Amino acid sequence: MSSDNLEKHSIAKESSKAIVKVVVYIVLYVAVTMIIQYLFFSFLPQYGINITDYAVYANILIALAFGYLIVSGIANFIYWTLRVKYTHPTAAAVRNVIKIIGIGGLAAAIAGGVAGGAAGVALGGFLGMVIGFATQQVLG
Repeated sequence: MSSDNLEKHSIAKESSKAIVKVVVYIVLYVAVTMIIQYLFFSFLPQYGINITDYAVYANILIALAFGYLIVSGIANFIYWTLRVKYTHPTAAAVRNVIKIIGIGGLAAAIAGGVAGGAAGVALGGFLGMVIGFATQQVLG
């Protein structure tokens, strides 16, 4: 096996690991959200602890944490997919752009969920312009 084939095999393996991580993060997010919902709305009220008003804040924290993990996993998958054809600096630049876009989308989604749809749309539009112009300057 030549070194080129070995490198492509290694890249394919890393790409597969990255997509498996994304799937695992999504499954964990759903499981943790289900547990939190059960605790806040079924288990704790049985014992007279009524904190259902704070479930929104717990959901936001969980969405931020797992959202970042999912965005990073997708960015790593794209990085390893691009490594087949491009060098490390190019693939790393695209990975960073994907992370920035994902974090911007995550922030807009959270803002839309908390403050209303208009806030999410406004923040998403602003972040889209800022990230778009910055990406255009970096990638050309």
